[in-house]
Amino acid sequence: MGNMWESAFIGGIAIVFALIYFSFFKKEPPKDMLYLVYLFAFGKFWVFISNVYCVIYYKMPVSFAIVLGGGDLIMGMLFVIYIIMAKKKYA
Repeated sequence: MGNMWESAFIGGIAIVFALIYFSFFKKEPPKDMLYLVYLFAFGKFWVFISNVYCVIYYKMPVSFAIVLGGGDLIMGMLFVIYIIMAKKKYA
């Protein structure tokens, strides 16, 4: 799945974001910081869309796209669920 620097780069980013996600679930962000969750959800969907684009136009390996883009699609959907639940809680 790509070369070594791609794997290290993606792994490093995954660790950073995993720590951010863990902090959300360990202690919920205050209501005025909920916009960050919107940004994370948008970013995850954007990565998924760019993955689909790269598979179609640049012949990116489908296995790589499934691992990277599929995980981002799932995380984006989880963020949307989190936003909906938080909106109900704060309302």
